[in-house]
Amino acid sequence: MAAEIEKPELVMIVGGMFSGKTDWLQHRANEYLIDPRYRKLVVWFRPQRDSRQADREQIKSHRGVKISKKVLKATIIKNPQELYRKALDFQVIIIDEAQFLDPSLAGVVFLLHLAGKKLFVAGLDLDWCSDPFPTMQAVMFLPGVKVFHVKGLCRICGKKATMSQLLDKNGNPVSIEDGKPRIIVGGKEKYRPLCAHCWFETTPGTRIAMRQKLSWLKPDDFARILVPKMV
Repeated sequence: MAAEIEKPELVMIVGGMFSGKTDWLQHRANEYLIDPRYRKLVVWFRPQRDSRQADREQIKSHRGVKISKKVLKATIIKNPQELYRKALDFQVIIIDEAQFLDPSLAGVVFLLHLAGKKLFVAGLDLDWCSDPFPTMQAVMFLPGVKVFHVKGLCRICGKKATMSQLLDKNGNPVSIEDGKPRIIVGGKEKYRPLCAHCWFETTPGTRIAMRQKLSWLKPDDFARILVPKMV
């Protein structure tokens, strides 16, 4: 363990809602927390914008798995600058829900990596409209980063889920043409994981948006492409 912790590492875990990203982070955190020599060198950061839990210091996954607060608490931060200042005294740096932070996080992560730290960054790769989060893109393309994509299960067909569908208060899909903010904090009451095909077929406005993006595509070609089920 000593040799591993001294070696710099930059790992990114991305995926949709309910794909096990926090579970993955907990597993890695526990690898270091069980060693008393390094227990005090582990820090877990959570953006202040993530307001889903009443107790924000409690590290807890969607499955309900917790890390005891006596062992490790989440440190709540407002921005990457605050994260940088608080991370300097630690060796293992875990950043959950990174999509809530601004893109300057990439520079902070890179500096900490150059300083010999081990960093584990997790978050959503795509918003509910299927557009990439700028912060996650910036971190993903840093030199030396290892990216792991995790997937949940589609709530409609049971296949691997890569998308997060936004739901209204009645549980119906929200149109991507609705004009709602791209970042909407919520859990099971607002989102469900879907595969790409089920997301495209059940989310209102997807065909209009696709036609706008591919304005050069002829209507007949567009129809032929969407007839087969995506896999």
